[in-house]
Amino acid sequence: MLDLMLGFLAAHSILTSTSTAAGEDRRKTYGLTPTGRLMANGEDAMSMAPILLPNFHEDMIDSWQCLKEAVREGVNPFRKAHGDQSLYEYLEKNPELEKLFNLAMENQSNLVMKNITKKYKEGFTEIKEVLVDVGGGTGATLATIVSNFAHIKGINFVLPRVISQAPFIRGQIYLLFILLLLLLINLYASFKSICSTLAG
Repeated sequence: MLDLMLGFLAAHSILTSTSTAAGEDRRKTYGLTPTGRLMANGEDAMSMAPILLPNFHEDMIDSWQCLKEAVREGVNPFRKAHGDQSLYEYLEKNPELEKLFNLAMENQSNLVMKNITKKYKEGFTEIKEVLVDVGGGTGATLATIVSNFAHIKGINFVLPRVISQAPFIRGQIYLLFILLLLLLINLYASFKSICSTLAG
């Protein structure tokens, strides 16, 4: 059965297949093609495996069951399958799927940004100080940019629950903390103003 599956993948150029000897000792060896390497999960950030995994999650497959309504009625198939919740509302209540989703977005950013930072060097060198990524997820896009262009400081503007899952990245600030600091400064200024009014 395994040989049939491997043969199937070889026929679709995901694996290479080589026969080593003739007769009874005939063996087949399999290896990864460049396409296969993109689908393999590993340390290399160029893997598409994390991007594909959420699509096969049971909760995402449920959306496909509503494809007919999406075409005929123009409804959002995810909302139809999950009680009128948006994908992001649903992810907030389902940490397992949210983790898969965030990993998929991070890997997709890595795939795209490696090429963009190579081809668009001039544009990034023209940035004087700060680059803001609104809805930047766990910060993979900014991480690639600030690691290639040390003069840039990145600000990642995201939801608090996403920040809690994001790794620390040198040169990157999560805007929630800045907003909190500004709130504290404003509260202090208001408190000081009220105190001086009452004292005066």
